[in-house]
Amino acid sequence: MKDRIIVEKFNNLITDRLTPEKAHKLYNEIKQAVYNKQITPSSKYAKEIELISGVLAGIWNNHLDGVYTATNTNNQLAQYFDYWFAANKKKYVNSPENLFDKITLEFFNKEQVYPINIEKFRERFGINQLIYGRYVNFLERINFFLISYYYLDKLEKITDLKPLGLGILNIGYGASGIPNTSGYFSFDDVYINLNRRVISDVDGLLRYAFIGVNSIVHEYGHFLDFVLGQFGSEKFDDKQIHKLEKRSSAIMPFFASLGKTTICKPLVPDNMKIRKIVEDIVTNFCRLLEIYTYENEHRLGDYYYYRTEIFARSLDMFFHLTFKNDILLKKLVKYHKIFSSDSYKYGFIPVDMFMSEIYDKFVYLFETIKKQQLWQQILNQTKNS
Repeated sequence: MKDRIIVEKFNNLITDRLTPEKAHKLYNEIKQAVYNKQITPSSKYAKEIELISGVLAGIWNNHLDGVYTATNTNNQLAQYFDYWFAANKKKYVNSPENLFDKITLEFFNKEQVYPINIEKFRERFGINQLIYGRYVNFLERINFFLISYYYLDKLEKITDLKPLGLGILNIGYGASGIPNTSGYFSFDDVYINLNRRVISDVDGLLRYAFIGVNSIVHEYGHFLDFVLGQFGSEKFDDKQIHKLEKRSSAIMPFFASLGKTTICKPLVPDNMKIRKIVEDIVTNFCRLLEIYTYENEHRLGDYYYYRTEIFARSLDMFFHLTFKNDILLKKLVKYHKIFSSDSYKYGFIPVDMFMSEIYDKFVYLFETIKKQQLWQQILNQTKNS
């Protein structure tokens, strides 16, 4: 196989939306051609072939299962992508999805960190399974993995919850999903799905963009809400549940926030400390929503008033405000409109209002969880269940 054909096929392998079967077949074809080839130093494609060889040796273990391992080939991967993006610069200049590829790789290359080892990732963050959709290509998987690592690393630092996923959380990327959404959390399967693409308004133009993975903190907020309610020590008895359900049929006692009810008034007994802090966050954020809607003379849909949704949005906001000066986060924000620093708003709430009303309550929540050793208790419970 000619050098040029090998390079073309490899570029197709990492960018095209191939079925796992076709991708696996193409991978084996390229691998055989590269390993059986005598590279001519004077060849126009010698450098690319050399880098491809390094990438194949350490990064791609099994495309069918979406498993990646890394030995000492991180530099080859970085070098190949640097070479590849430089060669395809014109193609990538006006494509926000590929700017996402570029800024991701630039960041991790600069930090000299390519944590593409799925077992270490799962072990550190307590992730049960990482699941990829059938047509999620190699580049998308790399982006998903790197950006997930970035967000979870930062989230671990501000929450001090170790491991974040308790060994029960499953995360999927492009594996399922609801159209025109960034992601969702399923408590039945303890599963976060991050959609591969949604339409994003970038520079006034509607385009597709990789933003599903940027909702990982928001969706983790739903997971945290569920875990504190389902596995925490503060349980409602039957009488209390009956009383709550009389107030609203949408109340879900296995969520610390009480789920999809839109009641913004206090419902939790004072002796349930963790649930009370969560409720304090929710009711204060809800009050800010009411102020916003009153001042702007319109009411948002009920979805925005779900207590579980308010809690998740609040955690997302807490995260972005904590790391608002982080270089990579600024770039992700700029390209994907996650956080509008120009208008000083996140979602619907002005930043200064959130800072004064809710930020310290999240600090208090995580301090209390640590003081009560609640996360360790829940971890032990999930191990034995």
